[in-house]
Amino acid sequence: MEVLALTGGVPVHASGWPTWPRFDAATVAAVTEALTSGRWTVTGAWNGRETYERTFARRFAEFVGVPYAVSTDHGSSSLILALEALGIGAGDEVIVPVLTWVATATAVLNVNAIPVFVDVDPDTGCLRAEDLEAAITDRTKAVIVVHLHCRMADMDAIMAVAKARGLRVVEDCAQAHGARWRGTMAGAFGDIGAFSMQQGKVLTAGEGGAVVTHDAGLYERLQQLRADGCRYPDVAPAPGEPYLVDAGDIMGTNGCLGELQAALLLDQLDRLEPWLETRAASAAFLDGELARIPGVRPLARSPHLQRPSIFEYAVRRIPDAFGAKSTAVVRAALQAELGVRVHEPDRPLHQNVLYCPETKERYRWIAAQARPAAGTRFPAAEELYANLILLPHRVLLADRAALHHVVEAFAKVAAHSEEL
Repeated sequence: MEVLALTGGVPVHASGWPTWPRFDAATVAAVTEALTSGRWTVTGAWNGRETYERTFARRFAEFVGVPYAVSTDHGSSSLILALEALGIGAGDEVIVPVLTWVATATAVLNVNAIPVFVDVDPDTGCLRAEDLEAAITDRTKAVIVVHLHCRMADMDAIMAVAKARGLRVVEDCAQAHGARWRGTMAGAFGDIGAFSMQQGKVLTAGEGGAVVTHDAGLYERLQQLRADGCRYPDVAPAPGEPYLVDAGDIMGTNGCLGELQAALLLDQLDRLEPWLETRAASAAFLDGELARIPGVRPLARSPHLQRPSIFEYAVRRIPDAFGAKSTAVVRAALQAELGVRVHEPDRPLHQNVLYCPETKERYRWIAAQARPAAGTRFPAAEELYANLILLPHRVLLADRAALHHVVEAFAKVAAHSEEL
């Protein structure tokens, strides 16, 4: 009789998975060229050649389908710069979905504003327009919409509410590079789209980020906010002179992306489109096959989501399935079968130990307002946290035979849940 790998049986898949990040000789050559250029930062001296950073920003804007982009050192910086550029500040309320990485909320705190948590769609894990509408007060100035795991929020409905209520919209696209909703890319709906290029993301330079916008005025502010008040020059400077020029219309900080990271991102951007298509096709296959297995079902997908961007492939366990064993045990059994990390989502912010504004003196004046009232529940987010099963996106770059093993692993664990 078949035995689960967790209890000593033979794993379903033992031949490994595609690695991440991915690179080849061309990647090494691109970074080496930047390394030997004599200029390692966009703030360095002009050497007669457009900076890698500005080249990447231009090409990334084209990819998203907007006129303007500014790169940053981190995705967290992108969110802070977005809020600052929009004039969000002391005492303003910013609506944030409670199911997201902690940086979405801490960015709000870092501009002295107050994050207001709302629950998420129980079928997709993303913000819903009706929940946004219900949370708006006379102090609400903005909303951060998070496109999560492998789904997008309904941006048509959310933008309609934001327009009617006078809210600024930041799209947190840390997990959504290249996702497309009714012909428009994630990041191109709101006032500003904020991206992360951290190592695990589908477009990565180890660390990095970007902000994108349609608005020329916001573009000007974003440049200065990320470079201590400096901006791109209108004309090339003299050789040896600093590339960025002093503007000082708004005080900024240093959130610049280095030239080596920009060169790496240019290399990765050239590869992104086929990887996105491969992951999307793999996710569609898994959605169809896993829907047939008792105890699990894929996240709901709107017909308007033309292409998901798969940062983490998500499937949900039906409560009380798998012999009523915990989801953590089910994940461990799947991990043993597949030889790859199978994990839970980030804990909802109201329960997340990493969200602790009371531990910092600079948040003392808003710490009491920065948490929901004791006992506040967010049932959809809590249920998803308890039952989601996540696979890393590198699994979806594998061939179809390996993806069949994913399906077999779920079926095996479901059939032998009594062994757990």
